[in-house]
Amino acid sequence: MASASVIQEIRAALEGNVSNISGAPGTSGIAWDNARFDPTDGTTWLRVHFQPLSRRPTDVSADGLKRYDGTLLIDVFTEEGQGQAAGIDLADAIIDAYDAGTVLTSGAVNVETEWAEISASPLLDAPWWMTPVVIKWKSFN
Repeated sequence: MASASVIQEIRAALEGNVSNISGAPGTSGIAWDNARFDPTDGTTWLRVHFQPLSRRPTDVSADGLKRYDGTLLIDVFTEEGQGQAAGIDLADAIIDAYDAGTVLTSGAVNVETEWAEISASPLLDAPWWMTPVVIKWKSFN
C-alpha cells in the first residue's frame, strides 16, 4: 500500500489535534471539509478548513528539502444571543492547543505551528455567533 502524501500527513497531524482542544465538541460537532454536516440548534460546533498554501524548495538541488506552508482555519459557532464569552473561551482553547512552536506528527511528517489567533471580529451567522481562528503552520520534508 502506498504511503500518504506529505500534504495528507500534514492535514492528518493538524486535524488530529482538534480532539486535544479543551472544551471542544466531540467529532459529531465538527464540520470537516467536504463532509456532510448538520449542526444541532443550541449546540456549539466547529468548522475546520485545511488550507495548504505553498510548497517551495529550501535549496536548488533536485532532491532537496521542501518547505510546506499553510493555514488551518477553525471557526467556532456558539448559539446566537448568548454573548461572546463562550465563543472566545473556546477560541482561546484552540489557540492554546496550536500555540506557537507546537510540533504535531503524522507518519514521518512533523508540522510546526508558527502562530494562532482570532483572525477577525466575531460575527453573527444566524442562528450562530461565529468566532474565527487561524493557525499558521509550516513543515519541512
